[in-house]
Amino acid sequence: MEKVRCFISGMPGCGKTTMIERLLPYIKDYTGFITKDVREHGKRVGFDIEDIVTKERLPLARTGREKPTVGKYHIFIDNLERIALNAIERKANVLVIDEIGKMEFCSKRVKEKILDAIESNRNLVATLHRNYLHLARNNTLIWLEKGHWNETFERLRKLLKGVCK
Repeated sequence: MEKVRCFISGMPGCGKTTMIERLLPYIKDYTGFITKDVREHGKRVGFDIEDIVTKERLPLARTGREKPTVGKYHIFIDNLERIALNAIERKANVLVIDEIGKMEFCSKRVKEKILDAIESNRNLVATLHRNYLHLARNNTLIWLEKGHWNETFERLRKLLKGVCK
């Protein structure tokens, strides 16, 4: 069976995390993590990281100046490592990572595990920050746009047929 190696990218707000969440029910035997916006009064104040198997959810980033920072966000390295490392190291047919970007790479340990997973022949479905498209080399890269969301969802379901229920 051919390995699934698929990366999804797009502009902020195009629905990358939503796409991953909608695909999960179709994938058998997965592990990984997702990052979710945290909003207060309609304004983004940070991100949480959630293990998609255990549902453990912790703060990943919040507005603040304490180091390390990415843009206006302080990164909680301990929380990132707790969720991401456990999820990546767990044995499963498909590794799902949302997102691969500067925040996740604030941890040297998480960065190494993500890069190892990219270089492995493990089934992988991941979202990529638009500044990290080079990491998708020699793999399927799909650019997600709001106007083509449903078509892209169906295309991804077809690509994932080998690892789907």
